[in-house]
Amino acid sequence: MTEVPIPDTKLVRDIHSKALLNTDKNGLNEYLLKRELAKKELQEKEQYNNRILNLENDMKLIKSLLIEIKTGLDKNGN
Repeated sequence: MTEVPIPDTKLVRDIHSKALLNTDKNGLNEYLLKRELAKKELQEKEQYNNRILNLENDMKLIKSLLIEIKTGLDKNGN
């Protein structure tokens, strides 16, 4: 056996490399799930931000077109 368990933990020590290794598979799975969830949330926030920026740009375009229409109507005396 090349690994020795550390009492009262989920760690083992590799005899050859002297490394401490974590054997908590459930903890690893929880971490991976949380990381994936955080990644998805970040992507959603970026999508919302992009949609808001697009809406702002559309509103600016609509505003400028309305100003052009009003200016054209004022020049024609209507």
